[in-house]
Parts: sequence; C-alpha cells; structure tokens
Amino acid sequence: MKSKKNGKRENRWLKCIQQIRRAGILLMGMLLVSTSAYASEPAIVTGTRTLLAWAAGICTSFVSAFTIFKGSVAVYKYMNAQPEEKPKYKKEATEILIAAVVIATLGSTITFILAKYGA
Repeated sequence: MKSKKNGKRENRWLKCIQQIRRAGILLMGMLLVSTSAYASEPAIVTGTRTLLAWAAGICTSFVSAFTIFKGSVAVYKYMNAQPEEKPKYKKEATEILIAAVVIATLGSTITFILAKYGA
C-alpha cells in the first residue's frame, strides 16, 4: 500500500511528464505547420522557425538556471541535514537533475530539428 506522500509525489511527476509531452507535441506541431513544400517560403514560415529556435534556446537557458538554483539549494539542505534526513535530500537533488536533463534534451532536440530545416 502506497503512502499518501508517495502518491502525491508520483502524481506531481506524472503532471510534469504530461506538461513536457504537451510542450513537445505543441512545438513539433508548430514545426510541421511551419514547414513548406514550396521553394520560396513565406515570411511567416521563416519567422515561425526563427521564433521556435529562439524559444528552444531560451527554454534551455531557463532550465539550466533553474537546475543550478534548485540543485544548489538541495545540496545545501543535504549538507546541513541530520543523518536520517540525508537520503531524502539526496533523492530530491537526483530528481531535479533527471528532470532538468529531460527538459534540456527536449529543447536541444527541437533546436537540432530546426537546424536541419535551416532555421
């Protein structure tokens, strides 16, 4: 039987994963809409690609800054915690790192795909 705390944590991670999937689907959909079969592309297509590349870069920057901040807070808590609380803070730091890697990978993948299309 799962405790209430574990259920809330799993629920929080499920919501986070759902948001990541939705963002990825939205960005991929925008990329598909912005690709043109014509030799000369309208300005809106070029602008959309540029905007997506810019947004992916900003997303990666924010994720990096957030990870550094939250990771340093988690490490600080870990260093100052009682021995019985240390595993909790170590797990928190690990979860932050994993989430950051997943989100940064998504942003980098979008940037890579846009670079293939010339954005």
